[in-house]
Amino acid sequence: MGVTLYENAHQHFPSDGWGFAWVGESDCQVGDGSPGGWIHAILPYVENQELWDLTQNRQGRFTAMSASIPLLVCPSRRSGDPLPYTLDRFELRNASPPLRCAKSDYAACAGDTLVPIGPGPQSASEYRDYEWPDAKRFNGCIHLRSSVRARDIHDGLSNTLLIAEKGLSTLHYTDGRSSGDDQSVLIGDDADIRRWTQFAPRRDSHVDDIESFGGPHAAGISAAMADGSVRRLDYNIDLAIYRKFGSRRDDDCGFGSGLRTTPSRGLSTG
Repeated sequence: MGVTLYENAHQHFPSDGWGFAWVGESDCQVGDGSPGGWIHAILPYVENQELWDLTQNRQGRFTAMSASIPLLVCPSRRSGDPLPYTLDRFELRNASPPLRCAKSDYAACAGDTLVPIGPGPQSASEYRDYEWPDAKRFNGCIHLRSSVRARDIHDGLSNTLLIAEKGLSTLHYTDGRSSGDDQSVLIGDDADIRRWTQFAPRRDSHVDDIESFGGPHAAGISAAMADGSVRRLDYNIDLAIYRKFGSRRDDDCGFGSGLRTTPSRGLSTG
């Protein structure tokens, strides 16, 4: 999995960037100095080095956002073709928005309690002085401006959720009209690419729940743990147990009802 390859190379998991008004830049430093989210960060580790290289300048970022990245979608929902970019309430700080862009059916786990996230600073020169949310409020592996190391995960890597399928309304699989699916995958921290375990995983329905993990499958969602293993989480998993999976700091986390282990070490996309 690209996230674990990134961690092996940098000795920490990728950051989720600065917020939804930013996209990734390949000439920025890793960690909290990178405006893009975890998907931008792992591009070189999932055979998309060319897209990564494009994001050095504004025109290249526009081109990269418009490209197809099929590995990020579940074929039970949709193809990997670019879909409408519909966020028109905010302008991107470092790129021009495309008409269509790649989407992701997977999201990083930022923790077990929702923290409101904004668009980020007005300019790159302001990011160190910007009034960010308190970093202590995030207890997941990948979140706003994070640089979480494997040794920071106190519960053990196999007990901590890293990436899972995100919830998406069946009404918005292809129209880009969900506010949890309206932008490019190369953005910084936003519901498009980040979710929380505060809310139980949900099977896709007409409800547009943009903060939960979820999926189209009858049995549950595919979830990658921090050790790279992939498991199926039932929709009826005990919420207290599920919330602990979202936290890297919970000492009494353990597997329980609602968790099934599979032999795969890559995200299931079926």
